Amino acid sequence: NVSKPSPPVVILTQTSPEDITRHNQATAVCLAFGFHPDILRVKWLRDWLPITSGVVSSPSVKEDNVTFSTSSRLTVPAREWRSGAVYTCQVSHEPTHTIIVKNITSGWKLGPRDCGCFAHIPPASSTTTPTELSDHNLYQPGQIYI
Repeated sequence: NVSKPSPPVVILTQTSPEDITRHNQATAVCLAFGFHPDILRVKWLRDWLPITSGVVSSPSVKEDNVTFSTSSRLTVPAREWRSGAVYTCQVSHEPTHTIIVKNITSGWKLGPRDCGCFAHIPPASSTTTPTELSDHNLYQPGQIYI
């Protein structure tokens, strides 16, 4: 029984300004989930140029009987993050001829009272429990749940 290929859903999150100050580094996490088969490439770019330094990618994990998920983490020094560069996570899934590009413009700031939030992955299967991404306050404005 061979199932039809499924493209990934991609979410790009970043550490909060408070965590950047606390750890003197910034982290962006690119999450890809719901894809099948397990043939996926994640590439990071800074101002449209490929980067490999500071990148740690996890092996794919089977989500259910068919689909997979994976993540790739980019860590950069705080001073570099504050430069206003555009960081891009580019996800390629050859079986569905899909390329997904997600961007973060670094250097933005929130006020101290804006919110303490976390991002969660919308369930890709029948699961209804949100998943917290990590111990860091990782978020992107479009993925904030209060």
